[in-house]
Amino acid sequence: MSIVGKLKIQVGTNAELQIDYTWSPGTPDVYYLPNGDPGYPGDPEELEWSASLRVGGVEVPLDEDWLKGSWFEDQIAEDLERQRERDCPDMD
Repeated sequence: MSIVGKLKIQVGTNAELQIDYTWSPGTPDVYYLPNGDPGYPGDPEELEWSASLRVGGVEVPLDEDWLKGSWFEDQIAEDLERQRERDCPDMD
């Protein structure tokens, strides 16, 4: 199951940062198959995103280098947690 989200952050009075993302939780490793044969590795979690900055009606796409760092990752993590709490309150 993937989570798709859109995060909008107001920057000043006439600019807005928009980040669209898709997060997939990955799958666990399977050590052995039911018949005893060796299993297979799971898939890692995955985050795909795109971002743009809209200033005075003009949209400027942003690349990965512009948004690298813990601030960006923290914002998406917080948004994912809010979505999980809203959509799946009993999954804790």
